[in-house]
Amino acid sequence: MSDEQDPTIAALLVKRTALATQIQEAQAALYHLDATLKLLGHNPDKPRTFKRLFASGELIALIGEAERAGHTTPVPMLNYIMKAKALDATDKKVRQKLLYRVKDCRRRLAARGVSGPLRETRRHDIPPARATLRSWARIWWARL
Repeated sequence: MSDEQDPTIAALLVKRTALATQIQEAQAALYHLDATLKLLGHNPDKPRTFKRLFASGELIALIGEAERAGHTTPVPMLNYIMKAKALDATDKKVRQKLLYRVKDCRRRLAARGVSGPLRETRRHDIPPARATLRSWARIWWARL
């Protein structure tokens, strides 16, 4: 090895120094932006928090209450749950999302064998030897 560097290595070291300088300048600019945001009331370091509509297990409990009250289909259950949670019944976006969640929760409960009315399906009408994937899919979708 000689005292003189290879021209390629020298060029790469110059490029590395230039990039390191740019990174330091960008970090300084980012620091100043964060300080300005803090002055305006926004904390960029604070982790985002999400507001939950239901506590853990609350939706399942409300679905159980709705079933005990005699509501067996998703829409009356949805109305019961929205009334119990004091939600705005005219908000279509909330209704649509909550209806999906009610249907999904009822499907999962039925798969575990927990929910009563969903267990009574037409699958008992099909003899096991003649049950095809298409008939099972038709029955499954009819349950929802």
